[in-house]
Amino acid sequence: MNMKINFIYLMMLFIVVSMLLFTTCEDNKKNDILLVSPAVLYFDADEVDEQKVKITTNVKEWRASRSSDQRWITVIMEDSEFWVKVETYSDTNEERTGTITVTAGNAKAQTIEVIQFVSVDKTIENINSIE
Repeated sequence: MNMKINFIYLMMLFIVVSMLLFTTCEDNKKNDILLVSPAVLYFDADEVDEQKVKITTNVKEWRASRSSDQRWITVIMEDSEFWVKVETYSDTNEERTGTITVTAGNAKAQTIEVIQFVSVDKTIENINSIE
């Protein structure tokens, strides 16, 4: 009888230890986190300006990039943030927009919209041409 009880205790101990090991292995799989703030950047057309975007992540390496056809946007990466700089804008009568994509590990990619307004001079020209 004693041997049966010892065997049952031993099996229960084995099951508990196995469950703990399995749970511990599952807990070690981390979920990559990526947050950016702000999600939209606004720039005036007539000024060369820089704005900061804050990155919150548990991943050591992250990347912020703009598409190759948006050369008017410059991204300068630092430790836990990056700076966005735009060129002056006076070529057209419409605002221009661009997108910066931020990636880190397996976290869901985040996008930041960049909007640059029409030049004040262009707006005045448009108003005067209507009159």
